[in-house]
Amino acid sequence: MHAELTRAMKRGQADVYKDFLKTVDTWDTKPEFKNEFKETNNEISFVVSTDDEIYGYVNNGTRPHIIEGFPLAFMAAYKSKTTPRKISSHSGGGSGETVFATKVHHPGTEPRDFDTAIMVKNSPKLSEYLRIGMKKARVASGHAI
Repeated sequence: MHAELTRAMKRGQADVYKDFLKTVDTWDTKPEFKNEFKETNNEISFVVSTDDEIYGYVNNGTRPHIIEGFPLAFMAAYKSKTTPRKISSHSGGGSGETVFATKVHHPGTEPRDFDTAIMVKNSPKLSEYLRIGMKKARVASGHAI
């Protein structure tokens, strides 16, 4: 049973990890994702995470804030590379003329909630992987109904 459940969890972990990578596919500077698996006699678990500050801002969103500095330089228009609650990344970035300023009132960003979207998508699949693993273990043990 333990071996089958381990295989099921590793399959789920691979799906989750791939989804996190999809969220930064078009980013110029991609964060590193930790892909940790824990297996003991009493526990089988995995965690996919990052401590990347920018990814945190994108995933969790930001409040409106002031950016000050000298000189600030940025493109006049910007198209986001990500969409809230979508496990993807597409083309985007700055465009138009370069603007210079010493102070900008940033409106904040809407949270992308990648982690939640990935959990919602993958929880049913992981449950199914575990159900199949338990069935395989029952059959192998000779206790299948």
